[in-house]
Amino acid sequence: MIASPSPSNPGPGVPLRDVDWVGRWRELVQAREVQATRLRAQAGLEAPVYWDRRAEGFRANVQQREGEADRLLQLVSERAGAEATVLDVGAGVGRHALPLARVCREVVAVEPSAAMRGYLEADAAAQGLANLTVVPVAWEDAAAPVCDIALCSHVVYSIVDIEAFVEKLSRHAARYGFMAIRTAQRDAQLLELWKLVHGEEKVPEPGFLELYNVMLQRFRIAANVEITGFRRTSNPLGTFTSLDEAAAVVREQLYVAEGTPKDATAQDYLSTHLIRGDDDRLLLPGPRVGAAIVWWDNRPDSWNLLK
Repeated sequence: MIASPSPSNPGPGVPLRDVDWVGRWRELVQAREVQATRLRAQAGLEAPVYWDRRAEGFRANVQQREGEADRLLQLVSERAGAEATVLDVGAGVGRHALPLARVCREVVAVEPSAAMRGYLEADAAAQGLANLTVVPVAWEDAAAPVCDIALCSHVVYSIVDIEAFVEKLSRHAARYGFMAIRTAQRDAQLLELWKLVHGEEKVPEPGFLELYNVMLQRFRIAANVEITGFRRTSNPLGTFTSLDEAAAVVREQLYVAEGTPKDATAQDYLSTHLIRGDDDRLLLPGPRVGAAIVWWDNRPDSWNLLK
C-alpha cells in the first residue's frame, strides 16, 4: 500500500511544490499493481491480456462514434495541416490516427497490442491510407521519427517511469505535444464495493494532478490545460443490459472469482445499487469523470517552456 506521509506521498498541509511528483507517480503505479497481483493470486486468477481482450469492443466504439466531436482531435487538427507529420503513442485501433492520416502528410502510430494493431492496420488499408505507419512495440522501446506533433491519449496510467515516458514524447514533438488523462478515478463507482468485498481501500491510479506536476517540476513545461467531459451518455464503468452482464464486468474489476463469497457480496450490492440510465441500460451511479487535455508548444521560444 501507499506509505503516508512521505516526500512522494504528501500529508495534509504539505505544499505541492515540495512533493516529489515522479516518486509519487511511481509509488501509485507500483502499489496498485502489487495490490492487483495479490488479490488475483488469492482468487486464483491469471492476469488478463487487457488490451487484446478489449480490442474488438474498442473498435466497435470508435466506429459507432464516427463523426462525433472529439476535442483532442480538434485541438490537434487546428495545429496540423496537409504537410504535418503526427506521432500517435498508444494509438489503439486508430481513434485519432485514422482521421489524422486523412488530412496530414504522415502519421506514425505506436501500438504494442497485436489485436489493436490488427484492427488499425485493417481499417487503414480499407480506407486507402498509405501514409500511416504502425510501430508494433511499446513506446519505451519504439524507434520513431521526430514529428511536428506528438500525442498520447489515456495511455500512461500503468507506466512506472513516467519521467522517461514524457521526456521521450516531448523530444519527439518538434512543434506541439498533446496528452489526455482522466481528472478523477475511472473506478470511483467501485470504491465502496471494493472496500466491502476486500476490507481495504483501493489504491488510486495517477491522474491529471500528478502528470501536470511531473511536467512542471521535471521538465519546466507550464502546459495549457482544457478539461472536458466524456460523452453524456457514457459511464466510466460502462452500462449493461442485465445484472449478469454487470456482475461479470465488476467481477473482473474487483479481481474476484465467480461463485465465491466475495462474488456473492458483489452481486448483492449490484442488485440494490444499479439504476436505469436514459438509454434504459443499467449503470452503477457515481461521480462524473473528466478528461484533461494537456498540451504545449515545444518550440524554443514558446511561453510554455519555462527558462
